[in-house]
Amino acid sequence: MIIQKLFDENPDTLTNIEENGYAIVNSGPLVSRLSQEKMSTYLKAKSGQKKEVRTDTVGFLERKDCEQIGLLHHYDLMLGLASYLNENLQFQYSPHNPILPATVDNQLTIPKTLQLAEYGNGDFYKAHSDNSIHNANTGQRRNFRCYTCILYCNDEWKYTDGGALRLYLDSQEYLSPDVAKEQCEFIDVLPHNGRLLIFDSKLVHSVEKTLVENKRRRALTLWTLRPDDSGVVGEVYDIGGELV
Repeated sequence: MIIQKLFDENPDTLTNIEENGYAIVNSGPLVSRLSQEKMSTYLKAKSGQKKEVRTDTVGFLERKDCEQIGLLHHYDLMLGLASYLNENLQFQYSPHNPILPATVDNQLTIPKTLQLAEYGNGDFYKAHSDNSIHNANTGQRRNFRCYTCILYCNDEWKYTDGGALRLYLDSQEYLSPDVAKEQCEFIDVLPHNGRLLIFDSKLVHSVEKTLVENKRRRALTLWTLRPDDSGVVGEVYDIGGELV
């Protein structure tokens, strides 16, 4: 099994996720130069967020798209992460009940697409949480995202190229990303080809401004979801377990 081999080669991954809220795996599948070039043809547009927030260009890849690009292996690996984490991770207690397609035994679910994001010279994504607090009184979150999984696709990336993902440690409960930036320690994760980053979606993080003209910073992202009856806004599941 591809995922089992990956985690066997990186035995501290699960422990790091549980204890630190993140793990970095440096032996993920590489993305060929040809596939990197093909990726750009699947980019659709700038994200719908304001340019003061983020300036990258995004697209969403289905399995057939990844097959055309030469990323079928990568797609299957990413979508298999939820099943592996369901079987091997010790989840934090939640007072809420899972709702379909999640179950008590399999609390994580996944979408069927990967997000492709590309950053050119000067592009950035300001500090944010993928699942921030919506109601400070109740602790209600904005969505069902549980773990953010990112596979990087960039050759010969250097620190001076910028574009690091800056992850603010122990920032899950901060209402303001700006306060988290002031008070939390951080690590910078460079987007090296084949590097897989898994982190708690509640953590505050940013993509620092890219500083190189002749490179494109590309990444594939999958959010594992933990749908429950907490009444979050922004994501609603119907009775059949489909995201609507």
